[in-house]
Amino acid sequence: MARIQACKKPMILVDGLSARFGIKAELNALVTMTGFPTLTTPYGKSIIKEDLVNFHDVHLGSVGEVAHQTWIAERDLVLHFCPLNSDANTFGFTTMPDPNSTITFDYNSVRMSAADEKTANGRVIPIKSALSKLLERLRTTKIPTPDRYPEKCLSLKSMLKHLPKPAESSIFDQYSFWLVVFSFLRLRDVVMTETGTAAYGGQSLILPEDTVLINSCIWLSIGYML
Repeated sequence: MARIQACKKPMILVDGLSARFGIKAELNALVTMTGFPTLTTPYGKSIIKEDLVNFHDVHLGSVGEVAHQTWIAERDLVLHFCPLNSDANTFGFTTMPDPNSTITFDYNSVRMSAADEKTANGRVIPIKSALSKLLERLRTTKIPTPDRYPEKCLSLKSMLKHLPKPAESSIFDQYSFWLVVFSFLRLRDVVMTETGTAAYGGQSLILPEDTVLINSCIWLSIGYML
């Protein structure tokens, strides 16, 4: 709690195992309550409500804008939830935050820093219980106002807004397609993106609430995304 109160440049990073561990509701409450800038990994996309003002899409690591990378590197506190640190899920291991400024929450453990053991004195710390207690404490705690996410890093909604209107004879291009096709999605849809183009394009989908996105995040082999 002291680190949350003292931070000036925080970030919440949500990975896909969070949904498997049953903490989606708690995470959305945390993101809303703190106002901390929040990103997900490719595997974590669809866990956080994408209409929250402090949600900033997928952490793109080394393939993101320079402003995105610089902002990430400046974080003095990262709350990292349920990481799956595969090559495919971390853009070649470039989205993994500095362990010295990271508190990592896993299924039965909380790691406070790079040198910290996974559990306190060998005790199991269930993540759902830990998050519930954290939320309870935060309700009576003064939470610092975080610095803002860079305006240079356009949100998916901003990118969609600035898309030029296509001519009748225009061909589909990948950049436009993934931004526009979201309009076909409905509440509680399940979206499956095959390995390859769709896996990366799907990260640019603007998802309705309670949509579930399934992609390949452990290893990449076309035709075997499940």
